Amino acid sequence: GIQTMWVGDPGQLPPIKSQANGLLNKPTFQLEEIHRQAAGNPIIQFAYAVRSGASLDSRYPGINYCVVRGKGPVCVASKMLDRGIDRLIVATNAQRVALNTAYRGITSKSGVVSVGDEIICVMNNKYLGVINGEIFKVLDVLGGDAWSTYVRVLNIDTEETRNLHLWNEQFGQEKKLEDEIDQSFMLADYAYAITCHKFQGSSARHVGITARGYTEDSTRWNYTAVTRAEEEL
Repeated sequence: GIQTMWVGDPGQLPPIKSQANGLLNKPTFQLEEIHRQAAGNPIIQFAYAVRSGASLDSRYPGINYCVVRGKGPVCVASKMLDRGIDRLIVATNAQRVALNTAYRGITSKSGVVSVGDEIICVMNNKYLGVINGEIFKVLDVLGGDAWSTYVRVLNIDTEETRNLHLWNEQFGQEKKLEDEIDQSFMLADYAYAITCHKFQGSSARHVGITARGYTEDSTRWNYTAVTRAEEEL
């Protein structure tokens, strides 16, 4: 048979519909030190505490907490903008769609995509060489029609620029489109608010978390969300 090596963090959320749950519960080797954040960053100790079962509501030195006055996604999106949060991790796709819509509204973004919009790939596409979860910033809107938009984008992680055709219908959807879409188009959505599962494997300088509504595996969800923050939480 073919030998395989499984690598991952058993403290984080398993992939959706994963058939490999439990494989990392008894690893051959286990790394114990977190390196995503700089040494001494309070996020590291908070992450250890959360992984051991501490609540996100636990007041912890160096971790910012805020109360949103008022109800609705516009109030949350406004607080996100005021505090300079790069990504807001949410519990459900319904929350994600509502908050992305609100954020684009208060930042005067119009159309399917605008210059400055940040978008996330929602489906692997080997033809285009894009990966589910990759985040891009729109540099130019080069053209389009009722079905698609042609843009020049910057990859947030690699800082590489390229042109992409986006499938318009995917934006603002709670689920990935099931229809057969031509592989020359990338399926994407807005990336201001993201579910924890979608953001897993990525990170941002300043991350916000609102965990209301997630109950399946709160300890793993909390730990995964906390460790997405590089500098500020």
